[in-house]
Amino acid sequence: MRISSATIDCYLSISGGNNYTDFQHHHWDIMPSGLIGAGTTNNIPTYTWTVSSIGSDSNGSWSTPMSQSVTVSNGAEARITTPATSTTPGTVSLKQLTGFGVHNIQANGNKATTHPVSEMMWVTPAIPPATTGQDLITWNANAGTPSTITYQDMGHPTYQLQYGPPTVVPGGPTIVFPSGLQIQSSLLLANIILSSPSVVGGRDWTTGLATFYAVPSPRSARAWWAWTIYLVM
Repeated sequence: MRISSATIDCYLSISGGNNYTDFQHHHWDIMPSGLIGAGTTNNIPTYTWTVSSIGSDSNGSWSTPMSQSVTVSNGAEARITTPATSTTPGTVSLKQLTGFGVHNIQANGNKATTHPVSEMMWVTPAIPPATTGQDLITWNANAGTPSTITYQDMGHPTYQLQYGPPTVVPGGPTIVFPSGLQIQSSLLLANIILSSPSVVGGRDWTTGLATFYAVPSPRSARAWWAWTIYLVM
């Protein structure tokens, strides 16, 4: 059994006082794996992580650049973690090998809201927070090939992105004139408005495995997971 390709999605929403909202869509494209066995050498060569994040509070709003991604080599592993016995079929687990906060994409806004958005971990929320090694994505080691493994949490994410006029902020390249005068140019940031962000159903997300600009208290965070895994011989 091998993975020919796979996708993983997580929609994450948090809200609280001070007009605070933070919404993130994390997406992973998984490349082909080697033969899946019980050993520790079944690394998946590459996966690509993309995040779309947008939020706001009383100080302003922020968002990640559109379609920006990070490609991670040898960052995941598929292996049989529970060998088959006469009474159980065994379990295959797909998990990340790098820890939380290693990969980041910058969310831009005004000076008070510029911050990194970290890649999330594929783990089940737990207290105390886990770092690596939990098995969120699993399937039967006796799954036929070719076949498809699909999953999604109950409920569904609901949101709508609207695009307004770009926002002008300082921070562009410095222009030097022949006279010696130097002027810093401005950047045009996408003005993306998120309407009615929410994650319906899904899971309570109370661990420190996602980056938020400012975590309000009290808070309410929800994570909705889905994945599709294509298996071949």
